[in-house]
Amino acid sequence: MTPAEKDALILRVLTEIPEWWGVQVAPHLLPDPSGCLIWQRSRMDTGYGQVQLPAAIGVKYAKSGNGIMVLVHRVAYIRAIDAPVPGEVLDHLCHNRDENCPGGKTCHHRPCANSAHLAPTQHLANILGGRSGSAINAAKTHCVRGHLLDFDTRPSRSDRARRCRECEIENSRELTALILAARKKLGMTQKHYVATYGRSREVARSILQQD
Repeated sequence: MTPAEKDALILRVLTEIPEWWGVQVAPHLLPDPSGCLIWQRSRMDTGYGQVQLPAAIGVKYAKSGNGIMVLVHRVAYIRAIDAPVPGEVLDHLCHNRDENCPGGKTCHHRPCANSAHLAPTQHLANILGGRSGSAINAAKTHCVRGHLLDFDTRPSRSDRARRCRECEIENSRELTALILAARKKLGMTQKHYVATYGRSREVARSILQQD
């Protein structure tokens, strides 16, 4: 089931069974000093709160027959705007404002379901706006050797990841020199060497270290 399909189902539950929120969700939201409404029940491995929609609504897991599990903070936001979420994900603004929160699975903002602390955004923007490894790397402008990082737009690079071209060139030259020295030591042609040992840097180094 796609996020959009789940949103439609959540909205249907909130509309057709309005008491469900007051019985199954609201009593289990505990306010903290920062204004967050922290979900006290089931959580995903990632730290986000989750709740089961009533099976009576007609959509169930095929094997268990139980209602679909959905994100609590998404339920809260849909209830507040009375419409599906206009974006891929919901960003926790309370997390973005807290510079001391390390983020990740232990982030204490993830189970927050205060709709005023949420804002729709795109998945990539949500990741890069946090303090995860991806966000930290995205903020880097130079590699560990001090070279400027840029997007690699070669046709073979479909992911458009940022790479250090200078380091790639230096590494390629180093590998070529290692293989040349190793095959000369063994008295082999380039074609024969590569067919036998491949282009492994470690293998070439081990050959050169042998007596």
